[in-house]
Amino acid sequence: MTLVSKRLHHQSATKKGRVEMEHQTFKYRDYDVPVHLANKTGGGPENFGEIALHHQSLIHHWIDIRPSDRVFEVGCGIGHDAIPLAETLTTGVYQGIDLIRPSVDWLNENVASKYANFSFHHLDIEDDLHHPTGKMRVEDVRLPAGARSVDKIFLFSVFIHMYRNEIGHYLKEFNRILAPGGKGFRDLLFHG
Repeated sequence: MTLVSKRLHHQSATKKGRVEMEHQTFKYRDYDVPVHLANKTGGGPENFGEIALHHQSLIHHWIDIRPSDRVFEVGCGIGHDAIPLAETLTTGVYQGIDLIRPSVDWLNENVASKYANFSFHHLDIEDDLHHPTGKMRVEDVRLPAGARSVDKIFLFSVFIHMYRNEIGHYLKEFNRILAPGGKGFRDLLFHG
């Protein structure tokens, strides 16, 4: 993986005025992925490709994603899963949601702009770790998909950040959007 540095200038929130920041990207497939966004979603440039490959192995094994599937990902991050799935879902549809707006914006500008069957949605949910200024509670979320409109749902390292009642709400939403015969996959991580 190649790191690329770009110099950006922005107005600092402090009284020091203008400061220079270094913004790095790394190559993943044909994309220049921002390091600071990859670092927010469970791994940086050092293991981005390895994580993506592992995720693809799991979802293809457990829920058998086909080219025509309608796929929904909760916690799409910066595209560990969406970028490789763009090669698989040739006639299907992918929707991803996440709390981190800059990641969603980057995915829309870089992935959805190339693949019309891919879309990414920001959910303004309050979350202590990723989005403390969010305006919604998890229990108020209605996933941006119609009833019985999704063939496959998956999520990685999402439920670990939620309380039982929030997980219950998401499971009800999954039940609403999952088509008959549809499948879902989620990993389980525990703190010990």
